[in-house]
Amino acid sequence: MNVWCGDAPAATRSLSELSAAQNVPFVGSLPTVLAPVSSQSPTNFVASISIGKGRLDGVLPGMPVVAAGGLVGLVTAVTPHGADVRLITDAQSVVGATFGTGSTDALIYGRGASQRLSISSIALSETLSPGSLFSTNGLQGGLFPPGLPVAFVKSVTLTPGATTYDVTLEPAADLSHLAYVDVVLWEPGT
Repeated sequence: MNVWCGDAPAATRSLSELSAAQNVPFVGSLPTVLAPVSSQSPTNFVASISIGKGRLDGVLPGMPVVAAGGLVGLVTAVTPHGADVRLITDAQSVVGATFGTGSTDALIYGRGASQRLSISSIALSETLSPGSLFSTNGLQGGLFPPGLPVAFVKSVTLTPGATTYDVTLEPAADLSHLAYVDVVLWEPGT
């Protein structure tokens, strides 16, 4: 018996995105709530999404949101059945991160939806190369648990006379194709 599914490529893509959203091994044993993305509102400076899970599902302001690949953002507001999430590319976003052995901490800043992420100074004494992964540092009192992938180094350059690297970062999660995300049921200080 054949069942007509309407737009088969869209259904296949949706199933693929749902499967990817459920594959977030980097959260370890932390519980998550799978949530559909109901709207996106990227502008030059504001980058946010709305999701279809809220307070009645255990979602609270300040909880991290992840997708396949890594950190997506932070819950900023909740209703009983929905929530708003500030993406890591938002101009107000700041994420404490580390790379390599975890001995170097840095801050990753959003600059707007269509802009690359920026980072605080990385000293020339550190070994940093394209492909290096920055993950949340989980420092005491921080907004995120440790080990959530945030961004990959796209390029590293050195300006003559500079004491720090000029680094270009790419988010670890594909923020332009979010159909489902996972809210990590973790609060700062837990």
